[in-house]
Amino acid sequence: MAPSHHEAARPRALLVTPNGTTLVIKRIRPGVAPYWAIVGDGVEESDATLEEALLSEVREEIAGDAEINARSTRWRPPRAKS
Repeated sequence: MAPSHHEAARPRALLVTPNGTTLVIKRIRPGVAPYWAIVGDGVEESDATLEEALLSEVREEIAGDAEINARSTRWRPPRAKS
């Protein structure tokens, strides 16, 4: 079977609250030190688009809703200044 258009994708959301702050979640997993993360990651077979997958992750991880205002297909870290 050929891979789907979003099989390797891991959509993430940079969530901005109505107060203008950024929302992050604290992940606590057995055997791993707690850490902070932005919402998102999973794409289910039933997700028709990456946007649908991302909104589903928002509902699952923070029990909330979100509006997608912008989309970036790839994030790259800033280059070090020489």
